[in-house]
Amino acid sequence: MTHWKLYYHLVWSTKNREPMIDAVREQRIRDSVRLTCSAMSVVQYELGIMPDHVHMFVALPPTIAVSEFVRHIKGDSSRYMNVRDRSSSFRWQREFGAYSIHENQIPRLLEYIRNQAEHHASNQLHANLEITERQH
Repeated sequence: MTHWKLYYHLVWSTKNREPMIDAVREQRIRDSVRLTCSAMSVVQYELGIMPDHVHMFVALPPTIAVSEFVRHIKGDSSRYMNVRDRSSSFRWQREFGAYSIHENQIPRLLEYIRNQAEHHASNQLHANLEITERQH
């Protein structure tokens, strides 16, 4: 039996960082992410959704590349939303952030993701955990 502990903090944004995620879309994203994680045998620990971006903490099996997983998560969720709302043209930004996480960082990361709204409201952000756009 293969034993693995490959933890990742993933961050991605809506197209042009538009605040497109309302309560209905948030629930659709959560539903889609849960289904995709289950289908790919990915362990989802936390999902923090803001109006213009998403933070996710997962454990990926060693058989799945991070970029492959993110492609599935973003593609599946945007299709899921657009099929359910034909007037929607929901899209994710192409880029994403992926950070490997050591076990001793897990409690701090969980707290950060769970309290996204408070962090943004008080401007107490960790810049390296929020950047998802390509730096020029």
